[in-house]
Amino acid sequence: FVRGLMARNVHIILGKDLDEPAQVVICYDDESRRSSGTRHGLRVAEAHGIPVVNLYRWDQRIWLENKPDDLTDKRPEV
Repeated sequence: FVRGLMARNVHIILGKDLDEPAQVVICYDDESRRSSGTRHGLRVAEAHGIPVVNLYRWDQRIWLENKPDDLTDKRPEV
């Protein structure tokens, strides 16, 4: 069961056939649980160079509110 959930997270980030990755991942993660499904998805994104915008972080929320034209461009570091 757990492996199926982890596989689902990979497909959410990298696409059905693992060949269409997301351009950016937007999440709300307080980073308190290291082994959550959200953290797994974020690790997959980071391993594939996909930018992650975490709305839990105030600086990233403000950055997103300024509506950059390209969400993959120069976000505050995680």
